[in-house]
Amino acid sequence: MVRVDGRAVHVRTRGHSEATRGWPTVVFESGAGTGLTTWSAVLEDVSTFAAVVAYDRAGIGQSNADDQPPTPRRMARQLRALLAATDARPPFVLVGHSWGGLLIRMFAAEYPADVTGLVYVDPTDPRSLEQNIAYLRASGYTDEGAREFLESRREQVAAFVRSRSGPYRAEMEVIQAAETSHFAEFRELPPLKGMPVSILVSNRLHPDVWQGRPCEPAVCHDQWMRQRVRALTLLGPQGPETEITLTDLSGHEIQREQPSLVVSAIRRVVAARPR
Repeated sequence: MVRVDGRAVHVRTRGHSEATRGWPTVVFESGAGTGLTTWSAVLEDVSTFAAVVAYDRAGIGQSNADDQPPTPRRMARQLRALLAATDARPPFVLVGHSWGGLLIRMFAAEYPADVTGLVYVDPTDPRSLEQNIAYLRASGYTDEGAREFLESRREQVAAFVRSRSGPYRAEMEVIQAAETSHFAEFRELPPLKGMPVSILVSNRLHPDVWQGRPCEPAVCHDQWMRQRVRALTLLGPQGPETEITLTDLSGHEIQREQPSLVVSAIRRVVAARPR
């Protein structure tokens, strides 16, 4: 447990010793409402070639709750303070799952000199309204049907958020606001330059998800993946530094179902980082 801004934060570190000075530090950011245990299957392997930091955000796992909304910029500031408190030194390779993917993108924008590479594990993609509508049209929706679908989606998200409580609800409220703005805060960030990026994306088909749509499940899925990949290109440099890998073998939690794929992506970014 480490004190940050007067709160106790639960942290797991490996590979931090005088013998490993000069190793890169790989920092893990979990998805909404999940803590450091989501990375249990990969931490040991990554610690063989890098120092490792994983933690529970405020109010999650064993960390004390915070009294402020967990906005992306606040999370970036708190993570930086935590890394200083654990004597983890930049530059960092950041790894983010789901919502954690957008959180590491914000950290890289706020503290570019501290970051030397990024690994996204099935991240939340910053879709624009235009991309959502393009997907729905390609899937067989009329313009009116697309508007009705998006309104229904907003209502479903709002009902889900209202059903939550505590720190998880606080995070979901921030995510809801990001979706409502079509991720404007992230889409307006300066583009990343000069660092390796790996983006792992689940390509597993779940037919039940697409029931009731005006297209066959496989067609809906393929159209959705095309839009996802387009949106995800915003998360890395526009060039060969960014590598996108689709996997049919995992659902959303690639780090649990294919830990070796995540470890390989981290190893690639660590090896390719600027020195």
